[in-house]
Amino acid sequence: RGSAKQLQLEEQMSKKIKQLPKIIESLTKQVNEWELAEGIEFTMKTNQQDASDDEGVGRRCLDVINETEDEWSKRKEEAAANKKAAKDVRGSISDDKKSSDLGKKRRPSKVPLGDRNSVN
Repeated sequence: RGSAKQLQLEEQMSKKIKQLPKIIESLTKQVNEWELAEGIEFTMKTNQQDASDDEGVGRRCLDVINETEDEWSKRKEEAAANKKAAKDVRGSISDDKKSSDLGKKRRPSKVPLGDRNSVN
């Protein structure tokens, strides 16, 4: 139960993730324009800052965006590398299985009677 709803939620999340690069590009452009117009950096508080830091000075928004993008790229590359390594391991296991089957006697394949090559 609930698997259809879970699938729907996953599809919605997938659509949002596909839109993310466009959103980040738009946000970066708008922040750059704002910084040029105001003459100051657009800053924001992050979880990485000390909670007792009430100076009102945060981290530059563009720096946070770039760091997050770099982190996401690294995770994506690691996932791809892990997937490839797992596929290589599975491939080598099946190759080992095939080579171990070479010494075994094989039964002749069953061919339907109508397909046999016989001289009439």
